[in-house]
Formats: sequence, structure tokens, C-alpha cells
Amino acid sequence: VVWFKNPYVALQQYWTTDFVIQHDSKHDSLMKLNSGLYGARPTSDVISAFESIVDAARKSKSSEQPHFQAILCENHTIHGRCMYRNTIIRVLPSETFPNGGWLINNSNFFKLGAKSFTKITQKPLYAVHNNWVVGIERKIRRQRAHHLWWAQENSSCSRIFPDY
Repeated sequence: VVWFKNPYVALQQYWTTDFVIQHDSKHDSLMKLNSGLYGARPTSDVISAFESIVDAARKSKSSEQPHFQAILCENHTIHGRCMYRNTIIRVLPSETFPNGGWLINNSNFFKLGAKSFTKITQKPLYAVHNNWVVGIERKIRRQRAHHLWWAQENSSCSRIFPDY
């Protein structure tokens, strides 16, 4: 995930929600969650949800990603929103918190660049999730090719929040 603005400032508008998470589909019409970018308040329902997710992931051979979806959304939707017990799961808007699949499908960010992308969407860009490409080497190569890789060999970072 590449942050373009301070994450606390960016997510502050969602603090009235107990659980906010990034979308993980090329199309906004599909309700699919991305466990790589979320914010959660430590309420009893949210803690219970995480315990269920960790327990399910521990018993499977897959990562935790599908278990976020299964526990928070499948069989737990109301009015098209995911829900766990009494907690509504709010999905971050794709225009301001896009995932890799959405970026490729809608105004390819990786070809346009951040400035052109925000000019087209007319929305602030907070974070880009570099997913929908398999393998860490390919993810790093894509980020470097588009000047989004700031990690140094010594594990330091050359930028905190870029001016794009």
C-alpha cells in the first residue's frame, strides 16, 4: 500500500464507523473485501470478528484474506452492506483508496500517474494498494516502474508522504 496522504488524517472521516476496509474488486458492484488496508475500533464485536478470522485462517491453508470476506460478508449482509453482529462494515471508496484491480480497470493509474488520476476522478487520492499482481518481485517492479517505490536497501524510506 502506498500512502499519498497521512493515513490518520485520511481515515479520520470514518472514525464513526467501527470497521472500515478497502474494496478488492475490479468493479464496485461486487462486494469483495481487501484485508491489506483497513481500520478497526477495538469494540467487542470487532475483536470477536478478528478472533473468528484468525481462527479460520489458522485452520486453513490459505491466507487470512478469504476469511475476512467469509466472516464479515457472506451470510451477513443487510441492504448490500457487510455486517458482523451489530457492526456494519464500511467499504472505503475506490476513487480515493483504489486497489490494483480497480486501478487497472478504471482509468489505469499506473499509466496515468497520481496527478492525472486525481484530475480525472476529481477526488483526493489517499492510498493505492499494489495488488492484483502475483509475487513480491512483480509488485516491487511495478512500483519502481511507476516511481512508487521509496524503500532503500538498508530498510529506510526516502519519503513519508510524497508530493505527487
